[in-house]
Amino acid sequence: WLVFFEKESVCAFIDPKHGDKYIINLPQVLKGGIICGSKDGWLLVAVAEKSHFFLGEKLTFFFNPFTQAILPLAENMDRALDFSCIGFSSSPPSSECVVVNLSKHESDAKFVVEYSSSLGQDLDEDLDHWHENEFNDADFSFNNNSPIFYRGAFYCLGQKGNLGILKLNDDGENTWEVLTKPKSPCMSGYDQNYLVECDGELFSVFVGNMRKWVQVFKLNESKMPWIRVENLGNHMF
Repeated sequence: WLVFFEKESVCAFIDPKHGDKYIINLPQVLKGGIICGSKDGWLLVAVAEKSHFFLGEKLTFFFNPFTQAILPLAENMDRALDFSCIGFSSSPPSSECVVVNLSKHESDAKFVVEYSSSLGQDLDEDLDHWHENEFNDADFSFNNNSPIFYRGAFYCLGQKGNLGILKLNDDGENTWEVLTKPKSPCMSGYDQNYLVECDGELFSVFVGNMRKWVQVFKLNESKMPWIRVENLGNHMF
């Protein structure tokens, strides 16, 4: 299913195979929000606070459109989240759920990782449980796509098609690594690229300039090349 907020107060679902469309009304607290990520039937939604959306003042919620459950995400009001590269590891009600937000200024070799494993159960509760790491990496440029939690780490696909791995360890000694392999699978010019996990495997999707083409690749983890995929079988991305 494709899901998007069609209007300020409406969440729409479309079956991409048959074209059927269903809509539900959004709860009041989510009106005017945008979808920043999704996993296991949950959406990560950012909502403007008091019309200051473009100033970075956002409230963040997990929302399950099927059960109507809402969970507020722990906020850190000292630094606005970027929301261009944000993702979460598992279903939000789980104590194992971790949210990461990655941001980098083009003029700086450092990038910032913010992560939180604390979910507020009360919409009025004032929480501040974001933690922050800085890493030096001049070569990796984040694209506007979500990191994928895969086999205990967050995988990120860069603008150049290279693959970065963020591992959050229990002892707080978090690590960041950019793999020398695999190389970017797409040699042609492209506008966007995305990382997708499906059936326990990693896929990369590249969208050509002016949307003229789409190419899909699967990661072969034994030899670390990207393998061109011509057919997704029963799956849809």
